[in-house]
Amino acid sequence: MATRSKQTFIRVASTAPYDHQEVKDIIREARAQLDPEYPICVNVKMKRKGSYYGVTGWAYSQVPEVSNAPKTARRLITLKLPQPHGQWPLRNRSYAGKEDSTRDWPRYDLHSWQEALFKTAAHEFAHCRQYDEDRPLSEMDAERRAKAALLRWRSGGSPGAGYDYLDLITMAQCSPDSPSVYHPRDLLGQSKWLSDRLARTTGLKLSPDQVEVISESWWTEMRSHSNATRTIRLDVF
Repeated sequence: MATRSKQTFIRVASTAPYDHQEVKDIIREARAQLDPEYPICVNVKMKRKGSYYGVTGWAYSQVPEVSNAPKTARRLITLKLPQPHGQWPLRNRSYAGKEDSTRDWPRYDLHSWQEALFKTAAHEFAHCRQYDEDRPLSEMDAERRAKAALLRWRSGGSPGAGYDYLDLITMAQCSPDSPSVYHPRDLLGQSKWLSDRLARTTGLKLSPDQVEVISESWWTEMRSHSNATRTIRLDVF
């Protein structure tokens, strides 16, 4: 069987005032988290003057007829970087500012333009996976996968680094066979199940004892705060 190419063609606008190699490295690391197995072209452009926050993106189901993408590319992604010198971090962000309380949009902090680029690239690569699996285009699914990828990337390969219990719940929801939402309280005492699921669906290797420590820390914090102070955080997951 022929090996499928995972080549990523990345073209950064010559006017982009960023380290072009760093931009390319971040995009390739985001792709590695989602792992679509075919050539993809990623065009990186700049947002208009005065736009200092966030990175926007678009994933095409196929390469348009008029495109600078190589003929071997199967998909095309366009990313737009903000103008430099924006104020970071960006706190408590959600997809396109979604505030619909009837849906569980993941929320996250973005500490730098690098994290914003990684998260948006991962979101668009998640759409490529949806196209591959012939599933409906879902922003919710792409956001969950992107947040899980961002959390894994932040950890730098150190098991448990930078995670809290709600992060683990988010990551456990990212596979296609998972329920739409796990409530954090429902999984207290299910450390072995959660440990196994995280290893299977995300590659994160935490022992049941480590998961137990993280969950107990969350529960202790919950009991020490009023319900009102935690409502927004709980509604997310």
